[in-house]
Amino acid sequence: MDKIIALILENFTVVCLVLSAASSVVAFIVTRNFNTANRVLIKSMMFLAVGLSGIWGFYYHAFEPEMSAAFIGWKNSPFQFEVAMANLGMGLAGIIGFWRTVEFALATWVFTASFLWGAAYGHVKQMIETGNMAAGNAGPIFYTDILIPLVLLIAIIYAKRSNVNAL
Repeated sequence: MDKIIALILENFTVVCLVLSAASSVVAFIVTRNFNTANRVLIKSMMFLAVGLSGIWGFYYHAFEPEMSAAFIGWKNSPFQFEVAMANLGMGLAGIIGFWRTVEFALATWVFTASFLWGAAYGHVKQMIETGNMAAGNAGPIFYTDILIPLVLLIAIIYAKRSNVNAL
């Protein structure tokens, strides 16, 4: 059981992304309506992939800085607290966005994409310049840093083109 919990925590962003996608698939199977499935995708992405993932990142950077630094392949640094605060802002915006509109999701996306795609760029730079292939730099976090904003953007664009604003 401890190994399962550790696996989930090490891949928390992946779990949140997969649960978001799965909830959308279930919504489509039940309703046979793309707009409903897309609204469920946006809501679950906001709550899980942006919200809870942000809170998860906040916790580990703020309260477990040595562990999170080692996971990423870094040395512990006071800068991690600033990363924690960015994660907290993203997480809170995502959770609040669960109850808001597509417009709010778009505004949250701007911050989320800037932060996560910027982090992905930093991961690539670390891989190339220092050979940092630690799991927290070149593993699942790297991929979800790219995929979470991308999936959310596609869902928001679909909602806007379908004239859907209410979530």
